[in-house]
Amino acid sequence: MLVSEFITKLRRFSGDFKTLTRDVFDGDGTTVAFRTTHRPIIEGSNNVTVKIGSSVKAEGTDFTLDRDTGLLEFTTAPASGSDNVTIDYYYFNMHDTEWIEIINNIIRETKDYIWDEKIDETTLTSVKNQDDYDLSSISTRILGIIDMWAKKSSETEWKSFQTYGVNPRFYLLKNTLNVRPSFSYTGYLFRFRYLEYYAEVSNTTDTFTIPTKYHNAFEYLCIAEYFDRLAAKKVHETGAKTKDITYTPAETMVNIATRYRKIGQEKLSLVKPVKPAIKIPVIQSGIMS
Repeated sequence: MLVSEFITKLRRFSGDFKTLTRDVFDGDGTTVAFRTTHRPIIEGSNNVTVKIGSSVKAEGTDFTLDRDTGLLEFTTAPASGSDNVTIDYYYFNMHDTEWIEIINNIIRETKDYIWDEKIDETTLTSVKNQDDYDLSSISTRILGIIDMWAKKSSETEWKSFQTYGVNPRFYLLKNTLNVRPSFSYTGYLFRFRYLEYYAEVSNTTDTFTIPTKYHNAFEYLCIAEYFDRLAAKKVHETGAKTKDITYTPAETMVNIATRYRKIGQEKLSLVKPVKPAIKIPVIQSGIMS
């Protein structure tokens, strides 16, 4: 699945559909800048029509439009008139880039719960008297190392690091492996069994790598953040109140976000994998085994 396809699912879930609307302004012969009511405006010239009176204006020649902020600027001020400036346009509540931000936020929030178990046995080899090994060549998203083995290239059997009199320790923040004492031989092959959280996304054309079994929980958590963000927009646009003082759209959206987040967390607790057990080392003669 592409990121664009997952965003389409989120739009259907949240009701963030492509919507057509019209804004109308009064020209005064001086003002060149106007702002649309809704944004972001969908890219593409076929999604926007700007008129002064009955005359259709050309984007880039007669006007510019910032689709993220909704700022419409004419090269020449429209003449004075009542409702003589119109813009018909399609918009979403959230731009694709903002949906990508939401997705990445949830990836970061759930990385301790949604991960993949992997094995690497081709990347690193021992270096005589070297204590620290950078694991970035294996992955920059390692959550934890479950098992570590080593062997000579001529051997068939993998053995624990402790068999060679070496105590390994993984440093999460540095993404490095520390061994004390260091290996006394250059060229031992290393084998790691580790947990890796899923990569963030950059573009709508990227592959969405979160497995399908987590999608439902992931969607609820994404939609919760969507409504949090939409509430902030409503506060900015309307002061969070309509004429009915008992109704506050922003507050309602926050309540929806809270409910969806709770549902997402409950669903996540049902499908998240159990982390493999890690052997507790036993110290024998100064060596952990």
